[in-house]
Amino acid sequence: INRRIDLAFPLYVAEQPQIRSAQFRDLQFVAIARRGHPQVGAAMDRATFNRLGQVVLVSSLRAKSALEEYLVSQGCHRRNVVEVSKLWSALTLVASTDLIATVPRLMAEAMQDKLGLDIFPVPYDMPRFYVSMSWHAADESDPGHAWLRKIVGETLASQMPSQAPFGAA
Repeated sequence: INRRIDLAFPLYVAEQPQIRSAQFRDLQFVAIARRGHPQVGAAMDRATFNRLGQVVLVSSLRAKSALEEYLVSQGCHRRNVVEVSKLWSALTLVASTDLIATVPRLMAEAMQDKLGLDIFPVPYDMPRFYVSMSWHAADESDPGHAWLRKIVGETLASQMPSQAPFGAA
């Protein structure tokens, strides 16, 4: 590790002895479809979720998140049609096609109105993911780095709304 990055905010936490991490909040995943998708009604059921083509992260990133493995363990076999290296790309592809995707709820809600997206609970039990901040162990006791982690952590925690269940006001 070359230590050119002070802080990282990965979807997954690196399991390396030289990496330290702090978790902030649950990261709930949702299914998204373009508004008015002809094959999706008021809810996304398992049959529809499995049948429709999906935009997914490239396989190396999917493996790190363990999301695919978890879904398969519950009998889900997604029809992966397009692979992207950034989740933001999935949002724009879904907005202009009949594909669907599974993305973090915060991301979907941030772009829902702008892109014309409908958001649904994933029709499978989902593992717990977290918004995390990671840094190199060599920076653990550096006072400036500790200050940066504190400020970024407090800001991140204060800016992330509590994720109420679907249908809650």
